[in-house]
Amino acid sequence: MAERKQPLSLIDQLKETERQKISAATAVERQWWIQHIITDTNQAMKEGILTIVPNQGENYRLIGLISNGQEPNLARPEVVQLLNLIQSRWQTTTRKAQLDTSDIFLSVTSLYRDQDLQTKLQQQTSLATTEASSHQAGAAIDFDPNGYYQGTELRPINHKSKDFNPALNQALKQVLRELKKEGVCNFVIEKNFRTSTDTVTNQIEEYEACYHVCVRPEAF
Repeated sequence: MAERKQPLSLIDQLKETERQKISAATAVERQWWIQHIITDTNQAMKEGILTIVPNQGENYRLIGLISNGQEPNLARPEVVQLLNLIQSRWQTTTRKAQLDTSDIFLSVTSLYRDQDLQTKLQQQTSLATTEASSHQAGAAIDFDPNGYYQGTELRPINHKSKDFNPALNQALKQVLRELKKEGVCNFVIEKNFRTSTDTVTNQIEEYEACYHVCVRPEAF
């Protein structure tokens, strides 16, 4: 007798719906890059398909997992160009809004993923789709929408910190939307769900978990 599957909880239903939305929103990326999925990282580096992304730029910083070598600090040269363009446009946008970003560094949370890392992510993250990812082609960047680094000591500032300024991440979202509209990249806001810390209401909260950006072929 076949084992009856337990019905999904409400939060799991919401996550499954969001996973399907993400899959649909990134379908164009699979059209762009499915033929360019990298199967040999070392060979891709030798051929210049992948290049090292510096741990820190003028206004970005790779998270510890990447900068410490636990995940690849690699991407296509076009992605490095896109990253530089994003931070430049972000500087312009924040300056117009009279926001001081001289010591602020956007948090880059993911770059190239080999097959092992992609499989691990699919097993650990409920929102990860089972299809091939543009990350496997070295064509994508993920940003943290809920935090950044600040100061010469690169102090992590998250949304719960008293020093957190949401306008800085809103400016990033504005820039990414503009670049998508201009045809430079695809931009997807990946959302997630959690149970409220309010034990009385015990409501489910929706929040932005990731700003996923994929460079468009021949954008540079």
